[in-house]
Amino acid sequence: MTWRWLPLIDQVVDSFMSRNSDSKIISREEAAVREWLVSDRIFQVMRDHPHHCIYAILGGMWGVKMNQDRAKFALAFKKMFSVNHLHKYDYDQFLLKEHIWPIAKTR
Repeated sequence: MTWRWLPLIDQVVDSFMSRNSDSKIISREEAAVREWLVSDRIFQVMRDHPHHCIYAILGGMWGVKMNQDRAKFALAFKKMFSVNHLHKYDYDQFLLKEHIWPIAKTR
C-alpha cells in the first residue's frame, strides 16, 4: 500500500493527496478538500465517520502540502519508505502513525 505515497519524495510535487481508488468521491469530501487547498493548513486528515478515528491517519484519507517544510517531510517519508515493509493489513496506518502523525498533529 505504500507505493501510492511515492510522489511524496518527488521534488516537483507540491501537494499530495492519498485516497483509496475503490472509494467513491462524495460531495462532502470534495468540499473538505477544496477548503483545505485554499487554507494555510499543511496537512489534511479526513475523519468524517466514527470508524475513521480508530487510527491517527487512515492510509487513503490524508493530504499534505509539500511546498512548506519540504526537507522535514522528505526525511520522514524516506524513513517511512526505508523500513521493512510488512505486507499485512493496517501496516500503512502503522507507518503513518510512527512517521507522519508526529508532524501532522502540530500543523
